[in-house]
Amino acid sequence: ILLKKKSAGVYTNALAVSLQLNKLYPSGPYLESAFLISEKNKASVMSSQIRERHLLMTGSAGNELASQERNIKYNIARLNSREDERVDADKLQQINDEKSVYETQLVNLRRKMEGNKRFYQSKYSDDFPSIRELQNEMNSDQALLSFYNEPEKIDVFILTKSGLSHIRLDSGNRIRTDIQDWIVALQSFETGHRSSTDSLRKKLYSTLIKPINAIAGKKQEWIVIPDGLFFLLPLESLPSDEAGRLLLEDHVINYEFSARFIMENNHSAARRAPKATLSFAPFTKSGADLKEQGMSWLERLPWSEQEVAALGGSRFEDSLATKETFLKNVNNFPIVHLATHAITDLQTPSASYIAFFPGTGLRSEDFLFLDEIYSLRMDSCELMVISACETGRGEFVHNEGVISFARAFLYAGCPSTINTLWKADDHSTALILQSFYGYLEKGYTKSKALQQAKLDFIHSYPVHRNPAYWSHIILTGDSSPLYRNNHKWVWAAFAVGCSTVMFFTVRGRRASKMIS
Repeated sequence: ILLKKKSAGVYTNALAVSLQLNKLYPSGPYLESAFLISEKNKASVMSSQIRERHLLMTGSAGNELASQERNIKYNIARLNSREDERVDADKLQQINDEKSVYETQLVNLRRKMEGNKRFYQSKYSDDFPSIRELQNEMNSDQALLSFYNEPEKIDVFILTKSGLSHIRLDSGNRIRTDIQDWIVALQSFETGHRSSTDSLRKKLYSTLIKPINAIAGKKQEWIVIPDGLFFLLPLESLPSDEAGRLLLEDHVINYEFSARFIMENNHSAARRAPKATLSFAPFTKSGADLKEQGMSWLERLPWSEQEVAALGGSRFEDSLATKETFLKNVNNFPIVHLATHAITDLQTPSASYIAFFPGTGLRSEDFLFLDEIYSLRMDSCELMVISACETGRGEFVHNEGVISFARAFLYAGCPSTINTLWKADDHSTALILQSFYGYLEKGYTKSKALQQAKLDFIHSYPVHRNPAYWSHIILTGDSSPLYRNNHKWVWAAFAVGCSTVMFFTVRGRRASKMIS
């Protein structure tokens, strides 16, 4: 992450040179080069770590090393969270001594892993897919929108199955200012500080959406790869035309950290999850006063009980919804749903946490901290739903993305997450997610299920058409369906049945003619 912060200018300059060459030689390979320069550096740290984990888990020896590394990193993260508890000097010294032991173990383990030539070459090889390989993974109704922020401009690459296009938005600073104002307006609308956003909506349509629509408007599914402030912008909240029709109504939208993950997601799309969900709702009956722990009051979430009530599998509420239970079960279910509180600390990301029932009174025992998530093993989980405040927010790192809970769960092995961009009404969130699960079970893709659930909400509650009520919920990662489309099987069985009946009917008629 430190190196990514230092090397940002190098990639920006290389991208600028490639785009300038493309202007001079439009028939050359420079537009593709610019796109690859932009994408290769996006989420490269996360991709490297995920690839490393996959390499280690291919053999029993490597799997053991991966397990050791996860345990060591988890213990270091847990000790870091204990440092922030109100402990005396002797206790703090003991924590630091334990950390030193684990850090030494981690260094020695990394040396052992790096000493394996195959592991080293595989981890650091340049394996980013080509334009053609990416296009082969896309269908004809998809468009990949990749944003890249420059100091004064915004570059948008649009990749479809048939071609690659580029848009340069010269008024980059003005667009980013408008986006920031739009995000603030959405967040403040829900809390009661409402103001007219008509002019802002029209400006963003004219300067941002209209140029994109000219190329990708006919593609139903948009795969969005944000950059910087775009990570906080739910694109579906913006208008699709001058009349104010929503992008949500015309496009299925999901988000990725990099184009490279399209390849990995499609390769795992053959897996289908059974009907089993692990869900937690620790604050259905009451909130929690954490002032003695130096933390804020966590209010009751009355709608969280309804949110998890219809989910199959294992459900834990209130005092049963503990961090310990979560850690024991998180990799045993294909879907994990957390209806709780989350605190995102933009100044100190490692202090961000997801709240479970505060039964022990110790934050390190009751809450799951951001750094701890990176050490979890979640390769059996297909979807993580984090129904809590601001779980898609975090520190921006140029070309690596936003250091959020969504990123952490993807890093841990779960290919897709549902997360939130701001604190919104828990009633609307519960209704949308209930509908989302219903469409999932019908065989919809995750992104289509979320789109349809939001549209149902808008149609059922027209007074809540404002995006502030529903656009905070976004899908990041793999959008493939979790369940087979049962309707297709029904129609297939019906067709086979009809064919069988027709066959025996015709055969019977022929037999009767022969007898007569």
